[in-house]
Amino acid sequence: MAGLCQQPAGPVERMNLEQVIDGKAVRRILIASGQTIEVGRATAAKLGIASDQSMSARHFAVVDEDGQCRARDLGSRNGTFVNGAQIAEVVLRDGDRIEAGDSTFVVRLSRDRTAKYDESEGSLALIPFLEFANKTPFSVATLRWSDLDDNPKLTVVVKATFGIPAAGDDAYPAPRQLPIFDADIMTSGKQAVLFESDRVPFKPCTDIVLVGRAHAPDGTPVSELIAGVSVGRVRHSITVIGDRQWETSLGTPRMSPARPFLSMDLVYERAFGGIDGTSGAYCEENHIGTGYVGGQSGARLKGLKLPNLEDPRNLIRTWNSRPRPVGVGFYGRGWAPRLAYAGTYDENYMKERHPRLPSDFSYRFFNGAHPDLQVPGYLQGDEEVILLNVCSGASRVHFRLPCLLPTIKIERWATPPEQWIQERATGDGSLPNDFPLNEEPLKPVLDTLVFVPDKGVFYQVFRAVCGLSSLESLEVARVRVTC
Repeated sequence: MAGLCQQPAGPVERMNLEQVIDGKAVRRILIASGQTIEVGRATAAKLGIASDQSMSARHFAVVDEDGQCRARDLGSRNGTFVNGAQIAEVVLRDGDRIEAGDSTFVVRLSRDRTAKYDESEGSLALIPFLEFANKTPFSVATLRWSDLDDNPKLTVVVKATFGIPAAGDDAYPAPRQLPIFDADIMTSGKQAVLFESDRVPFKPCTDIVLVGRAHAPDGTPVSELIAGVSVGRVRHSITVIGDRQWETSLGTPRMSPARPFLSMDLVYERAFGGIDGTSGAYCEENHIGTGYVGGQSGARLKGLKLPNLEDPRNLIRTWNSRPRPVGVGFYGRGWAPRLAYAGTYDENYMKERHPRLPSDFSYRFFNGAHPDLQVPGYLQGDEEVILLNVCSGASRVHFRLPCLLPTIKIERWATPPEQWIQERATGDGSLPNDFPLNEEPLKPVLDTLVFVPDKGVFYQVFRAVCGLSSLESLEVARVRVTC
């Protein structure tokens, strides 16, 4: 795995954020590739906005990642506007105008083939507040949140995308790294989640997820096969069966023969479950599946689609079979047993804790894998992986997870930055760059592993948590990520 974390070579997109007064650029800050810069009343004496009382202390951030520059509002009082429209987050283009408080900024983008991250240049141009110094090719993001005891926290998320290797080879960093998913990505039918958001505060165990299809070996149609994923000691197999439905013969329900198939989507719509429209009953473990019958009789079964995905240890035998739904994708938040982890939202909750999380909330709710694919104690890296009949052209793929644990450190202000700015600012508003920062190592864990075989990649999400003095605190100056 030599060179695992080397930065990719090539041109670097550079962005200048210009503060404009009366149509003229009066200040300029360079934002290098991979940086995140926060702008606000207390964050940029060099930009001369400390006197803008209409601007929040942490007003907006400019993020440069994955080849795009974005503006992101930070919960400001008066909002952030790009070209006159209020935004939560938006991709920036050359010439865009950002308005925050009474200040205006203009975006200038350029491509510089010799540009490199210049840490001294960045720190001189802007007082660092939650700035990223990412020395890896991987995607990085942060999240502020409060735990169940109202303790403010900061989570650092690192997402590493790898190519699925050929037989006998090591996994390798993918040339195109996937971004941090800020929100869920839905399936085309909008019934289920394809990829869950990476922006969750904490997971108490590791999710193993596979997003893809089962493929018939050797490209020959089959009516049934076994597909599965194995990671370390976790082994999960699914019997994949061709399309069938319930038929009746002399009033007796029976299954039609399975139709041969070449590939089959491994989605919960094809697993046991669903809603019985006649009785109104539903499968608590899978609302969107098929084959569930809620009545006491199989008289109305004719034409009901049977599941394609079944538990090989508990196959459907009769119309009133109630197998546990199986799958490898992300599991619905409203399904049992995951829903129970969300806690109780009753009248007492509304009176005593709203809008905070309920006192009986469990962080297991943030684990989105099928219950059989959640690993207590976290994966460690170097586990053996076996993918069975889920990779087109290769019925069995075997490799080991990378021995990777990114090093995550934060630099925390030793003196409250607002106080330091007041004490050290000169008459023209400039500041020295000898910031009083203390380095603090964090302990990341590998809590999400997602295989996407049809795209030839998998990704790992590492998460590290530290405490804050408050959610509005500016105490974290910089997040450093290396490996």
